[in-house]
Amino acid sequence: MTLGDKTIKEKTHRIVYANVICVQNELGEILLGQRHDRWGSFNNYWTLPGGSADPDDMHLPSVDGLSVVFEDNDRHMRCAAIREYGEETGLWFLSQDSEEEPCVDKLAERSESARQYLGETHNAEVTHRKLLQLCSEMKVSLSTHRLQRSSLKDLPLGKNARLHLSVYSMRIDTQGKSQLLLKTCKPTCGEMRSLKWWDPNELMKARRDGKVLMVPSLVEHLLEEGLVFNIDPHEKELVIVSESESFASSAGPNWISRAYPTPTLPPATTTNSIFIGQQEFYVVDPASYNLEAQRDLINLIQKRVELGHKFSGVILTHLHQDHIGSVETVVKAYGVPVIAHESNLDRKQLPFRLDRGLRDIEKIILDDEEWLALHTPGHEPGHLCLWNAKRSILVAGDMVATNSSIVIAHPDGHASTYVKSMKRLIELQPYTVIPAHGRAMAGGTQRLVEQLEHREKRIAQIKEAAQNEGRNDLTVLAKNIYQDVWETAHKDLFVASVKAHL
Repeated sequence: MTLGDKTIKEKTHRIVYANVICVQNELGEILLGQRHDRWGSFNNYWTLPGGSADPDDMHLPSVDGLSVVFEDNDRHMRCAAIREYGEETGLWFLSQDSEEEPCVDKLAERSESARQYLGETHNAEVTHRKLLQLCSEMKVSLSTHRLQRSSLKDLPLGKNARLHLSVYSMRIDTQGKSQLLLKTCKPTCGEMRSLKWWDPNELMKARRDGKVLMVPSLVEHLLEEGLVFNIDPHEKELVIVSESESFASSAGPNWISRAYPTPTLPPATTTNSIFIGQQEFYVVDPASYNLEAQRDLINLIQKRVELGHKFSGVILTHLHQDHIGSVETVVKAYGVPVIAHESNLDRKQLPFRLDRGLRDIEKIILDDEEWLALHTPGHEPGHLCLWNAKRSILVAGDMVATNSSIVIAHPDGHASTYVKSMKRLIELQPYTVIPAHGRAMAGGTQRLVEQLEHREKRIAQIKEAAQNEGRNDLTVLAKNIYQDVWETAHKDLFVASVKAHL
């Protein structure tokens, strides 16, 4: 990465194979899992169960059926799909060669036997060995013949990774015992916190009301398979245009978040550019200096404009360098105003002009919905968040990040001010929190609370160290506070952080 010419070299993507199953009962409900809030990605999102294929999946016995014609590595993906589904839901689709579709009671019985035999393990080699032994002893095979391939996708999955996604469908007759079957589900791995039979239309309504988040592939699958009929056409447009060939993207009923490479601080490598609004929209933090990212951003804006959506301007959560890299490009292309908190209007030496300043709790009306501008200093004096109370959505900027803590560093940062701002956000109790770094978070209030607790502990730690060791040498103080990471390349930042806390 070089900042001189503002380019970031593209690296070769690696391929990640994965597969999921959409299991649908006679009522048209689909069995979904809500990912655990400590699993690593898409925490608390609803998803189709499934996961990565393993080379050893090729050796698992399967009931393929004479009518099944495999293409490419289709058999491999089917075996992986059945195995992953069993691990994540506790339902094991196992059949004997001559057997028609097993009844619900037989499915539950075999699933219980499989769970007891396999136990709880995250070791793929052990799982495959036990699964082979189980199939041999029970004289069953994986029910791959019951799967119908719905789609095959190649999607971006963060930095330097792509997701090769095979989606399969399976219909089962639960004989009115869907809930009874659900009660028997006991996942053998820790990825899912809960399972539920969802009516697809009720699920999309919950998404629209801001009560759930769904992984992008699930939303696309429901639309592609025609499983929903009450979706708002503008909401559907956002799902379609949010797809990207190169950059990780997610969307809600009235927002799109796309992660672009920026010169930010590790562990982050990207900053989210966020679209808010449906028929009328703003772009929050057009962030990247990378030319490919800028072309992608302009392409997404243009798609919206061609659909008849009104592009009303750029809103900046704050003016740090990793949030403003595409502002000039967007303004040059569309001539829209650039908006930030009003305290920034007297800022000098910006590469663009600020056209308007937002006051605290000033309303922005989009599609007859209110977004409130909230002044939340602490990370930076002119920091803004955006709050949609109707759908419980908070665009949080750098108040919180998905997988790391936020830097509070002098001269822009002030720890006690940040704490006050964070407490204000927690009082809102947002469900969806869209940060500048990392994926949007479902149940985001908990993450805000965690960040507040971390900051308060850090303040107490630094003040105690200052009382014991004095404030004369902040470098020594910072070294003692950050001793586990002191030898990294950010010593000046650690010193600035200590100063911001004092």
